[in-house]
Amino acid sequence: MKIILEFLSLTFILYPKVLWFQYREERFIRKKLYPIARFKQVDRRFKSVYRLSNPYKVHKAHVKRSGKGSLHSYGETPLSVFQELFQKVNLRSSDVFVDLGCGRGRGVLYASECYQCLSFGVERIPQFCHKTNQVAKDLPSKLLCQDISEFDFSIGDIFYFYSLCMNEEEILSFMPLFSCMKKGAKLVTVSFSLQSFSQEFQVVGSWMSMFPWGEGEVFIHV
Repeated sequence: MKIILEFLSLTFILYPKVLWFQYREERFIRKKLYPIARFKQVDRRFKSVYRLSNPYKVHKAHVKRSGKGSLHSYGETPLSVFQELFQKVNLRSSDVFVDLGCGRGRGVLYASECYQCLSFGVERIPQFCHKTNQVAKDLPSKLLCQDISEFDFSIGDIFYFYSLCMNEEEILSFMPLFSCMKKGAKLVTVSFSLQSFSQEFQVVGSWMSMFPWGEGEVFIHV
């Protein structure tokens, strides 16, 4: 009976909500972001290379092969959230933006093309890195196929860390890496504040944003 109720909930409640969110998100992108011709061209190339590639299935297959991570932990940050984020952190062309665990890296391309800044995505799944780097081969952006622990945190100005499915122990393991950020760099997290784990970081702003799974609080730290 429990399995049947879960199936009905997913089919008739959650899935329609996700579809409606995706519809509104694509409307936002076409209306607000596609007037920027550079981004429109790049985003259409991005959609083309991923047309036959389901990111959730790619992530699940990678987890099964590597034995690392959770099968159902994959999620992508909407560009509408990135727009809010970039405005609130005052992203400039002289900044270096870094998305830690970027997935397909659509936000990295957005930062590169709409804000003209050097942008990096750090991602462990080779297929994502290969496909998106094909799109970004002539752009000031790149996906690095490596673990977050291998990245040089001293080069970034604005960091985004979407770690919704991580437990407390996993988040604590990243704190020594975050301590390597240069003075004045900003780190943005979703659903939790770093002050819960270290007094080294100060929250300088927060707001509520809509994700496919629902509303979540976004925090800016320095």
